[in-house]
Amino acid sequence: MSDSRQIDETLATAVRHQQAGRLGQADSLYRQILTIESDHPDALHLLGVTMILRNRFDAAVELISKAIAVAPTAAMFHYNLGLALASMGKWADAISSYRQAFELDPCHHMAAANLGDALKNLHRFAESEEAYRQALRLDPAQADVQNNLGIALQAQGKLSDAENAYRAALQINSEMVAAYNNLSRLRRQQNRFDEAIDFAKTGLRMSPNLVELHFNLGSALLATGRPEEAAGELELAVRLRPDHLPAINGLGQALKACGRYIDAMDAYNRVLSLAPDYTDAHVNKGILLLLLGDLAAGFREYEWRWRWPAFAAELSKYAMPLWDGSDLSGKTILIHSEQGLGDTLQFVRFAKMLKSRGAQQVILACQETLVELMKRVPGLDDVIARTAPLPPHDVQCPLMRLPHLLKTTLKTVPAEMPYIASEPSRGTRPWSIGVCWSSNANHPEGARKNLPLEKLAALGVLTPAHFHSLQMGPAAQELQTANLPFKVQDDTRQISDFSDTAALVSDLDVVVSVDTAVCHLAGAMGKPTFTLLPHDADWRWLVNRGDSPWYPIMRLIRQPKRGDWDSVIAQLLVELQKMRQ
Repeated sequence: MSDSRQIDETLATAVRHQQAGRLGQADSLYRQILTIESDHPDALHLLGVTMILRNRFDAAVELISKAIAVAPTAAMFHYNLGLALASMGKWADAISSYRQAFELDPCHHMAAANLGDALKNLHRFAESEEAYRQALRLDPAQADVQNNLGIALQAQGKLSDAENAYRAALQINSEMVAAYNNLSRLRRQQNRFDEAIDFAKTGLRMSPNLVELHFNLGSALLATGRPEEAAGELELAVRLRPDHLPAINGLGQALKACGRYIDAMDAYNRVLSLAPDYTDAHVNKGILLLLLGDLAAGFREYEWRWRWPAFAAELSKYAMPLWDGSDLSGKTILIHSEQGLGDTLQFVRFAKMLKSRGAQQVILACQETLVELMKRVPGLDDVIARTAPLPPHDVQCPLMRLPHLLKTTLKTVPAEMPYIASEPSRGTRPWSIGVCWSSNANHPEGARKNLPLEKLAALGVLTPAHFHSLQMGPAAQELQTANLPFKVQDDTRQISDFSDTAALVSDLDVVVSVDTAVCHLAGAMGKPTFTLLPHDADWRWLVNRGDSPWYPIMRLIRQPKRGDWDSVIAQLLVELQKMRQ
């Protein structure tokens, strides 16, 4: 028998062993061939494949590379080299190999699919999308590829297309748990949390121990105001995978919402023991410290927010050096709003302290709707909109960084009121109450902070008090259909910015508001204010307090249990009746 025929028969026998999972016998025969013909491309390649199956990827790369050197146009050689490289995390090299395989064999749908995977791992999502689409044009019935296409699309913000891809995967394989998991994740991103819960539960019926499903379910439950249930799901996720950092961090969030502050702190610290630079855990720990009244440590940890891409991008818009808390003598400092309207109203009080640090000029860049109002704040020399060209300045600082740099504690919160003034516009009139019942509709926590307008009906016993709406946005339309036993005068059509709102507030005797910019405005103006808070209120209101160090005249009325607005209104009614006596 000739060497060529013997090699062919040995190769065929080796392949049968390999296909049957008898890798040792296959390995031995491939090596036997290579003793006869050291550069036999198929033996080199297939021996390399056995190395992949044994997780010996370095050896696989060496063997398959030798095979390619002998037979450079064999598409399958390049494809399997890509598999070995990808298994080693060498994504860029794997991409090159998959591209070469696909160029050599444009019908190799698995080369296109794996190319998509490698590109996705490098976050090159647009290229990944195109590779997956190439694979699907060759073979549309690939559930995994449809699912991965959805991931690439979702990462690009193409949410509708991503949903179509996930659903296409389920049409191919109705029990594809990964697609249900991704649909749950997609719905969370869209703030459609009830659907996220349903998709996660469907997946868990098929795969009860899939960590990501428990994580998605717990996260969605937390977002819908069910922190006790959320904590249970997230605890299970952590038991299944003790190093799942997002789940541990999410558990901390759920425990905080349950009022289990020590356990929440333990969760954040556990994350940081595993990953000391985990930004979300630092920020959440900071917020918890602030909630518990440790402002110095809380604001220090809260500084980690600047590592979030959106915050870093915002800060990058300012070219001048970031103020570090040093002496400002003779310098101009630009302070700029970084978050919501209420945050600007609350923290602009620190401008006056910058003058005591020697600042020659303090300039504020803020939301356009606040510009005119902010011109009345002591310590500010100029106020511009954030979108306006920046005037000359020496240093700059985000507004909410000031309490950290100024080493603020509960005892040193600047609480001299009012620090925002406005002249009354209409003179005196009967006892009047301003009401605001809804916060920012787009805020992820807006729903739990919002008061159903009909709950105010109980205040009808206060007549002949006059009620005036301070509500802006879509919720203002609720007045047209609300069934209230008294009239609420709506003057908000006169409002073009917060300076107009301040004029309305000046005419009132008292303001009743949920946690939104209106309560900060009224508090900063020194107006008697009742702020109505959900059970797990924002950090700035601290815990178990009916007063606020930020606004001494303000009174806080908290839900005694989650969702209990009736008790809040009952207490509010008692407090308002006391005021009239």
